[in-house]
Amino acid sequence: MDRKKRIRSVVVLYFTVICTVAFSQSHIIDSLRNVLGTQKEDTSKVNILNALADKLEIAGKLDSALVCSNSAQTLAKKLNFKNGVAATFIHIGYVYEDEGKFDSAIKSHEKALAVYKEAGSKYGMSLCLSSIGFLNSELGNYDKAIAYDKQSLALAEEIGYKDGIARDFQNIAAIYKRQSNYPAALEYDSKSLAIYQQKNDSEGMADCMIGMANIYVNESNYAKGLEYGFKALAISQRIENKFVEGVCLTNIGTAYQEQGNNTKALEYYFKSLTVMQKLENKNSSATILGNIGGIYFEQGNMSQALVYEFQALAISKELGSKQVISLTLNTIGAFYQQQARVYKVAQQNPERRSRSVYPVSMKDSLYTKALSYYFQSLVISREIGEKKTMVLNLNNIGEVYMLQKNYRASKAYLDSALTLSISNGEKDNIASCYKDLARLDSATGNYRGAYENNKNYIVYRDSINNNESDRKIARIELGYDFKIKQDSINAVQENTNIIKADESRRKSIVTWSAIIIAILIALSAGVFINGQQIKRKRDKALFELNMMAAEQEKGFLKVEKQHVEKELQLARETLNDYIKTMVGKNELLEQFKIDIENLKNLKSKEIDERRVEDIENLNKTTILTEADWTHFKELFDNVHKGFLVRLKEKLPDLTQAEIRLVCLTKLKLDTKQMAGILGVSFATIRQTRYRLRKKLGQPEGDSIDDIVESV
Repeated sequence: MDRKKRIRSVVVLYFTVICTVAFSQSHIIDSLRNVLGTQKEDTSKVNILNALADKLEIAGKLDSALVCSNSAQTLAKKLNFKNGVAATFIHIGYVYEDEGKFDSAIKSHEKALAVYKEAGSKYGMSLCLSSIGFLNSELGNYDKAIAYDKQSLALAEEIGYKDGIARDFQNIAAIYKRQSNYPAALEYDSKSLAIYQQKNDSEGMADCMIGMANIYVNESNYAKGLEYGFKALAISQRIENKFVEGVCLTNIGTAYQEQGNNTKALEYYFKSLTVMQKLENKNSSATILGNIGGIYFEQGNMSQALVYEFQALAISKELGSKQVISLTLNTIGAFYQQQARVYKVAQQNPERRSRSVYPVSMKDSLYTKALSYYFQSLVISREIGEKKTMVLNLNNIGEVYMLQKNYRASKAYLDSALTLSISNGEKDNIASCYKDLARLDSATGNYRGAYENNKNYIVYRDSINNNESDRKIARIELGYDFKIKQDSINAVQENTNIIKADESRRKSIVTWSAIIIAILIALSAGVFINGQQIKRKRDKALFELNMMAAEQEKGFLKVEKQHVEKELQLARETLNDYIKTMVGKNELLEQFKIDIENLKNLKSKEIDERRVEDIENLNKTTILTEADWTHFKELFDNVHKGFLVRLKEKLPDLTQAEIRLVCLTKLKLDTKQMAGILGVSFATIRQTRYRLRKKLGQPEGDSIDDIVESV
């Protein structure tokens, strides 16, 4: 293909990541730079600059790629080299895409499209239309995406451009897969595969097989998924394409994970991670690290899961990939939310309480952490316009608020998630939203609403899983086949183990005989040791024991100190997360105004007026409620122990508003953040500060920070 192939991989726990092929070879970049230095100011230099920009972008060196593209564009315009100008816009669009700036990427490809139209290049027009379709798909604009892909397909068919035809078939298949229309997705992937087989294009064949493997896994047809996954793997190894091999290993791991075979899944994920790290492909490495984190999370190993997720987050931040950052933040939030659920069960079950990872008082902080990561993810997904992740965040935030019994906020967020899901046409997300709304209505006693929402949930669920019974039978048969194979392997292994055990016992007898003889010799020799020497050794041993005891005591004190410091650090982090969450809420309320207008423009059959009213009411509510203030005081006191007591003793006549202002001042928050958290205006903050200075006898204009720090 002319453009880097995008190979999609199913990721558990809402983590669907787009993998981009990156054949980064340092010697190619160096060679292009060397050739560039010998070129005249002509069209050949423009082409070399564009080729270098492409390789740099693939290698993740986005700033350098942008510099090359801009240099190429300047020279191409000077030479009136239209195809060269268009190519620079395409490569600039690729850089924006890697940065998660999809709207900017679309505009850049649209500029390239305009130049290609002027030049009459149908090949270039097809390439641009395909890229614009792909970007719209990433944004969740599936109708637009298919329209652009079909325009691209028509041009590719008109000029007989088979690679372009196969590319567009794959892109259309990917959209149908996202919409859970698996038969249509398989149809288009099969068409693409037929073209690559006709051309004997091994790389293209492997690419299609990976896509088909993912579709079969989504349909729970794991046997077919693994079959196509291993076929693609064999091709990639034959043509020695390490990147495609790594993607195949990842997809095979995903198939095993979906099947419930986490041991095999981890085996293939780690193999894939090794390949991608050798290629220095950080984007794919971040994806695989996230998958590994998901496995450990499923196994209940929360600490290990977070280690891998935070590694994935660090890499995605290093690359500046906002889409992957947003998805990873959402996944981390889901981990904390699930841990809070587990912890709630542990609180209710004394037998499990002792095995809980966190102390009982941490349940609320786990929900707070989850909300913090969801809000961070939501802000980024809104910024880049990535609707699928926005739906996940809105739905998850609504669910957390429901668990916290903040039903009004829960309904507002769930309604927003439903509205966005309907506009995207993603049936699995629509079903999930209706399911959560049914739970919410049931919790609030709205049983009619619960019935209607549950009925809608069943409709969408059945439209996705209309062949679920057949799939269950296939899974049972597949499991039986695997069991027969495993039994044969176990029989051979058992026979080998028996032989090894016999050999081990023989060696043990010889070894222990030698040890016993040595001990007897040592005991015999000990009889002749001088009594005084024995006494000196005993005294020395006693001295050493006393020293060890003293060191152990120091060690215990050190561990205790570290434990106290760790608790204080955890308390600080929890308070900071809570503050970030409150600030995030305030920032998002402004966005609600836009959402309200969008909701009002929808047809009545899609959403009723009551949901609009709920969001409007939420927009008018004070952010820091009394319940929030009580929770905030508990977190604040954990970090600044005794501060509120000392404040009351020193200044007993302070009002509640003044106490809140003092606490937020202690946390070094600015006026805008204070106003947002307290749900008041800037003027109210200034007035409260004025009254506080007056009580303290401070001149106007002086800071109250020193007084606060002295408490």
